[in-house]
Amino acid sequence: MAQYSQLNLPEAEAIARKYSLACRGLEAVEAGSDNSNFILECDEGRFVLTLFEVKDRATITSIANLYKHLETHHFPAPRLVSRLDEEAFGLFESKPYLLKGYIEGMSIEQPTMKQLKSVGGQLAQLHALPAPKELKDAPPFGLAWMRTLLDEKIEASFGDWLIEKLETFDKEEWGHLPKGLVHGDVFLDNLLFDDEAVAVILDFEEASHYALAFDIGMAIVGCCRKKGILERESARALLQGYQTERSLTEAEIAALPILACYAASITATWRYWKFNVQQAKQGKDSIYLEMVAIADEAHTLDSLSSMRN
Repeated sequence: MAQYSQLNLPEAEAIARKYSLACRGLEAVEAGSDNSNFILECDEGRFVLTLFEVKDRATITSIANLYKHLETHHFPAPRLVSRLDEEAFGLFESKPYLLKGYIEGMSIEQPTMKQLKSVGGQLAQLHALPAPKELKDAPPFGLAWMRTLLDEKIEASFGDWLIEKLETFDKEEWGHLPKGLVHGDVFLDNLLFDDEAVAVILDFEEASHYALAFDIGMAIVGCCRKKGILERESARALLQGYQTERSLTEAEIAALPILACYAASITATWRYWKFNVQQAKQGKDSIYLEMVAIADEAHTLDSLSSMRN
């Protein structure tokens, strides 16, 4: 179970000095999946400090390098603040941390069709970037990780569902699909908007070198649902925006339904593990069921096979 860190103002001031910043205020924000986040109010502006509770140092180095890679290619993502000692990250109580500039933008719960087209366009621009060589070649919470949950004490109904999904995915072959840099977690809470356009994509911690269509499937699951139901017209808007920047292959379009199912199954499994295995949390112990339902209905996206650029 992740133990979320506490940080006081003197400690934040000491961290800020590592970046030649003068911290005057500190605000804890809602913890991420496995990290602690704080807003630092400094004379030089606002910054976001992320302390990683469970990720190892090699992984944080890779994440830091990816953010630098995105900055080099002028992609709209958070910008890391450089340390005076030029190290990739700092340590607080033996836990690695990164400091990023604070980004203004709107969080959207129900995007318009124009906003969804912008999501698709930005995702395609990300996919056009070269992938750093150090990226892993599969999603961190993909098939291999999902199988480990079968060794845990889980409810029989969820275990049966998970086994069925794993058997389905084992029959699939995605090696022929175009690969590249994928975000891996394009949900609405990882996007900030400036009116109708995406201003920035956040949280690249699940990035990998994998099938680009998987990222599209995850974005459909993360951005194109309403009251727990996938909306095909929303998915079409996202795909239209995507194909203004990059044309999908016939094989990618055909694979979208099963890849969306895979994306939803990953999310359902992670939510079950997080709130029923790693830390029992009343009120959140059943939120995985939304993604179970979406995974089970993803075949309805077959109608997208008619989508062409």
